[in-house]
Amino acid sequence: MKKVCCIVVLCLGSILTSCSKNDDNKDTDPIFSLPYIPLKSLSEFSDNETYYYAGFKAGERNASMLSPTSTACNRDETLQFFYDDFEEIKYIKYYRTNRNCSGKETVVLSKNKLISEGILLTKIEELMGDFEPLPGDDDKGNIELEIGFQGEYLRIEDQMSHYNRTNPTDKVYLYFKKKY
Repeated sequence: MKKVCCIVVLCLGSILTSCSKNDDNKDTDPIFSLPYIPLKSLSEFSDNETYYYAGFKAGERNASMLSPTSTACNRDETLQFFYDDFEEIKYIKYYRTNRNCSGKETVVLSKNKLISEGILLTKIEELMGDFEPLPGDDDKGNIELEIGFQGEYLRIEDQMSHYNRTNPTDKVYLYFKKKY
């Protein structure tokens, strides 16, 4: 009987210790843990170059990426780069799905300038339809966004989507992938 009791105690002890929390095995984000390379120049893109929505990361949560067979309404969202005749970036368009998934909206990033590696100074305008921003607008709404590459993805700080932050200090990033 003592042997059986000892075996039961040893089994319970090994089960309890194997289920205990181990802080050394923290979950790592398979996307956000990839090396991040800040954008060095806006000339890294070409005219009409299009990137397709791949996922997002909010705060401390792991990145949430679309599967290739996803039917989510944001699977068709794109980020597209446009240049002027002088090969300077004219604007960036983010074609997003509207809140009820019944159509598209256009967000235009204009007056774009890299103020340092990976920091884009831009003016964000929401448009109805697909029209160019009106010339002569003042500089209200200028904002700095992080932009660069992480793994095979273009990562840009999100100030353009419909995502509602639960914590206003959380950084949110959108991930886009170039389709060949």
